[in-house]
Amino acid sequence: MRLLRLAALVLAATAPVVHAAFPDKAIRVVIGFPAGGPLDQHARLLSDRLQAVLGQPVVIDYKAGAGGTVGAQEVMKELD
Repeated sequence: MRLLRLAALVLAATAPVVHAAFPDKAIRVVIGFPAGGPLDQHARLLSDRLQAVLGQPVVIDYKAGAGGTVGAQEVMKELD
């Protein structure tokens, strides 16, 4: 719950900037752990809120393995 409150606070503080910065495609959130784990419920709640605030689809992408390293590498590929 604390994570959700923090995320909502960050979104509220940056909402005008966020709307101008995102493209017109789905937002992909990479989780470096398997679905059904402890982060799964938080990610799903956060994605529902993000979709409501941003007005764009949010896709949760689970990349499990190596203690989160596989997910981190996936994000790094997107940034290159």
